[in-house]
Amino acid sequence: MIPRPLISRLLPLLALAAPLHAADWWNKEWTQRQKLSIHTTSDAANLAEPISGAAVLVRLHDGNFQFASAAPDGSDLRFVADDGSLLPHHIEKYDGLINEAFIWVKLPEIPASSTTAVHLYYGNSNPASVPAPEAASVYDSALVYHFSDRGGAPVDATANANNGDIPLTTSEGALIGSGARLLGGEPVTIAPSPSLDWSDGFTWSAWIRPSALQDGAVLFSRGGGNDSFRILLDQGVPLVEVSSQRSPAGAPIASGIWNHIAVAADAGKLSLYVNGEPFSELQASIPALDGPFVLGGLPVDAPAGGLNRFVGEIDELHISQGARSASWIRFAAVNQGATDAAQRTVVLDTPEGGQGGGGHSEALEHVLLFGDIAKNMMFDGWIAVGVCVIMVIVGWTVAIRKFNYLNSVQKGTHAFL
Repeated sequence: MIPRPLISRLLPLLALAAPLHAADWWNKEWTQRQKLSIHTTSDAANLAEPISGAAVLVRLHDGNFQFASAAPDGSDLRFVADDGSLLPHHIEKYDGLINEAFIWVKLPEIPASSTTAVHLYYGNSNPASVPAPEAASVYDSALVYHFSDRGGAPVDATANANNGDIPLTTSEGALIGSGARLLGGEPVTIAPSPSLDWSDGFTWSAWIRPSALQDGAVLFSRGGGNDSFRILLDQGVPLVEVSSQRSPAGAPIASGIWNHIAVAADAGKLSLYVNGEPFSELQASIPALDGPFVLGGLPVDAPAGGLNRFVGEIDELHISQGARSASWIRFAAVNQGATDAAQRTVVLDTPEGGQGGGGHSEALEHVLLFGDIAKNMMFDGWIAVGVCVIMVIVGWTVAIRKFNYLNSVQKGTHAFL
């Protein structure tokens, strides 16, 4: 370890060598931060109106984040707004070994055709000193399935506990972390609850990747017979069905490709969106339904009627009370997708360091790093360090003796001449 008195003597010199960053640092215990910009301009999310209560997906990887400077489990991550308030976040996945993370951050409001900036702080060995807001508060939806349960039944990420009843096969490397495979077996049943009340409308959205094109593949359903609601994929064509009415057909989606499907129901109209764009509309009202919700098929007591269970992959199922706006659905599709527009929508700037740790400079952090290395070094490491130190001493001794010898020779030459 480097003695603290020596560090205190070095502080003035280090301060000159590496100037401090802006004085608006949120908390000195956090040593690193990065500016996070959310763009809704025409070349990014392209929002025509502001949205509120959105959970923004932030992807971290080698190219935009220093995993070595953060806690191994991401527990020291804090998202801070311009006014210094902490923003709720939920870590869907954080893997410091392969350097990949998927994190959802709640922003109170995202303006249209503009840029919103927050800061991501990390680099604190004691993050419990400022606890992060409750992860479940990130979502204002009634149900959120990330399908990151790895072979278990789907677990609701919100505080509503609208969990599924049967385990699903995990889909590794889905669109956002892991997803789920629906193999045509028993569908997932979700019990009705007050948080899933549809009397004032609803919004359903998910990412799907069909394995093959099917006739009447049921993505989601509730009720049977003349009183029912269904979201279908008929030979790749997304459809909404209310009782005996179906939305107009459009262009089919291809199998083996991820697509974002969303349905917003409000005031006697159901709007169907594909990849954030309006696809079709159905003028109909949702009947009064009190049965369970079914993912990937029909309720047990519903007649098949030529319909089939959906076979393919699914990721990020969100169900909300009330009809979301077209801008909200578009932002979800763009932000969660893998297009160029998605990369331009959420951007992390280069890391800033040195302001944390009580105002220490970045150069001081490098000095303190030697102390951390010394604390964690194994015995064989100390042997290697000792050998290197001996070689350095011997090398400098030989160099100094050669310098003195050459210097004396030069002086003798001058005296002789």
